[in-house]
Amino acid sequence: MRYSPVRIDKFVILFLLTVGAYGFVWFYRNWRYIKTNEGTSIWPWARALFSPLWYYQMLERLDVQGKGLLAAAFFILSLGLSRLPDPYWMLAFLGVLPLIPAVKAINDLNERSATRHPSFGWRRRSAAVLVLGLLLGLLLSVALVLAGTFAPSTAVVSGDAMRASDTDYLREAGLLLEGEEVLYFYSTGFLSIHSEGAFASNLGVTSYGTDVGTEDLSVGYLAYSEIVDIEITYSSGFWGDTEVRLEGPGGGKLVPVLPVGGRRR
Repeated sequence: MRYSPVRIDKFVILFLLTVGAYGFVWFYRNWRYIKTNEGTSIWPWARALFSPLWYYQMLERLDVQGKGLLAAAFFILSLGLSRLPDPYWMLAFLGVLPLIPAVKAINDLNERSATRHPSFGWRRRSAAVLVLGLLLGLLLSVALVLAGTFAPSTAVVSGDAMRASDTDYLREAGLLLEGEEVLYFYSTGFLSIHSEGAFASNLGVTSYGTDVGTEDLSVGYLAYSEIVDIEITYSSGFWGDTEVRLEGPGGGKLVPVLPVGGRRR
């Protein structure tokens, strides 16, 4: 049993088409070999699953030049960029680039030992994975299109950029007063804006939410002239929302939220 070699073009194509899943397989095979060869008690599946944390240790064993830079690049591209908003998270696919030196090093080791693993080239199983990857990519593309068409935006949108259906809902639900126009809108809803949202208009600020059990709509509204204090709690990461607490007369508070794009920079 030896390191698992694979042609570089095959590795890159399968990595991209399986949205990184092939990388997990490649890491698992090679960590399994390391465990057997060194007689250690490591868990290959765990090191494959958390590969950005263990890539440096693999590069050390392969004696790859610039291993610190490669490991850091893989970590940032795999974890950091995947948290970016649409569509910039797709830059995470560049995470395949820091892996290529390790793939080449393993191929060189197997060539010097005059052995070559059957999975080095393209086989029927590889073609099947390629087809499945294409189908997965197609389904993902369709899902992204549908999400962009129907799901709420992950960013604050201006009133003139809102979907007509969303504006119609706000009016039909009685959230927009006569002559009121939305200036900025944001919803934390997953599939639609009906569950909850907040907006600033030419008249004031409104925050609303729908009870999951009763489907009752609760609404908070403050005219700009009623706001006596503003308190902001900035999100601490990419997944959190920035909360803006507006205090009105008598200590009443309205708590609209903003996406991470509104956090302190």
